[in-house]
Amino acid sequence: MTKISVTKYFRWILGGVLFIAGILKLVMPDNLVEVLLFFELLEQRFAYLFTYTISVVEIIMGIALVYKKESQMVQKSVLFLFGGFLGISLIGYFDNWQFACGCLGRFSFGRFDLIMVLRNTVFVIMTLWISYEDNITKRLLQMGYINTNNKRGIIK
Repeated sequence: MTKISVTKYFRWILGGVLFIAGILKLVMPDNLVEVLLFFELLEQRFAYLFTYTISVVEIIMGIALVYKKESQMVQKSVLFLFGGFLGISLIGYFDNWQFACGCLGRFSFGRFDLIMVLRNTVFVIMTLWISYEDNITKRLLQMGYINTNNKRGIIK
């Protein structure tokens, strides 16, 4: 398995996670809304608006990540999103929060535990990998080391 195929799989995994999380929050946003209300971060009407907005953003970013649309911007946005999720999971883990995170809407079963922290860390690492690989590929293309006359992009 080459680095390029690993990057492709990472794109599909992260894109799928974002897409599914966005869809599930659209269908049943209650857990995330309850978390936002519990911490008094937003009023109820704004909590629903925020939840639906982040759901749509996740769906769009998931699709864009898989199809490599606006690659640099999407990668930075996905890194910011997963970095934020990692930060929240770390705070929840160290403060010993005992409720579902709301990441998957009403279907959330995850607690703020070490597994959540590790999962979000892996997502951040995968996003960094994609970003690094795309930058290397872009540089090789600019320097003319990758032959773009075929579909595989074989290095000369």
